[in-house]
Amino acid sequence: MKKVVMILGIIFSFVWMTIIFTYSNQTGDIVENKASTIIDVIIESNENYEQKTDEEKILIENNYEFYISKLVHVFEYGILCFFLFMAFILIKKRWLNYLFSFFICTFFAISDEYHQNFIPDRNSRPQDVFIDILAAIICILLLELIYTIYHIFKPKYKTSI
Repeated sequence: MKKVVMILGIIFSFVWMTIIFTYSNQTGDIVENKASTIIDVIIESNENYEQKTDEEKILIENNYEFYISKLVHVFEYGILCFFLFMAFILIKKRWLNYLFSFFICTFFAISDEYHQNFIPDRNSRPQDVFIDILAAIICILLLELIYTIYHIFKPKYKTSI
């Protein structure tokens, strides 16, 4: 069973890295249009938006754009860290699995941000790398929490009915 999880983890990791790279390869205009679509949906649900001044509207839209883009980073790299954890599931020492998953996520985040320097209307931001690293850390902490809870409540012996 663990070999299947490992193989799926490897496949999912490479597919997910490809998705991240493909998204990062899009020009700033394309990314901005996608973000604008999401922001428009959120704004439409805000009843008080139309009563705001133009300056307040711009501030609200910029805040939404900022937080959405950062949440996308957390989602992308949290999922990547989980898939990498699956890929290294056969490693006996869990901390090594976490370490490998963390360092690959970190390296990929750095290379992804560097790559964005070469895309029109995009730039790299060190803060995005830190957010990606934070996402990997959150994923690792959640995985360790799930592992700990599982072993606390796992039956100590087999019962027969």
